[in-house]
Amino acid sequence: MIRLLLCIVICLLLLGQAQAGVYRWVDDAGRVHFGDRPPGDQATELELPAAEPEALRINPQQLDDERKARRQKLLDTYQEEREQKREALRKREAEEQKRGRNCAIARDRLRRY
Repeated sequence: MIRLLLCIVICLLLLGQAQAGVYRWVDDAGRVHFGDRPPGDQATELELPAAEPEALRINPQQLDDERKARRQKLLDTYQEEREQKREALRKREAEEQKRGRNCAIARDRLRRY
């Protein structure tokens, strides 16, 4: 009986430790720190929302849909980058052709002089 009572008391103490708060503080260098024990009186305790059981359930279909959406977004981004590179290459080639024509015109004018 004493062992059972001792186990219950230990479990309750551990449960209290599991529910410990999270503290946030800023050190002298301006860096933000988080921890379960505050270093002094400058720490503020953060209130974390309790996890809802419904939010903890993993829906494989939803995960698959999200993965596909992220993949498609990434592919679209790559496609846009390729199009931008192609457009920049076209502009560069057009500028080179224009410069070439201007050079030819300038050489022709120089020969005429």
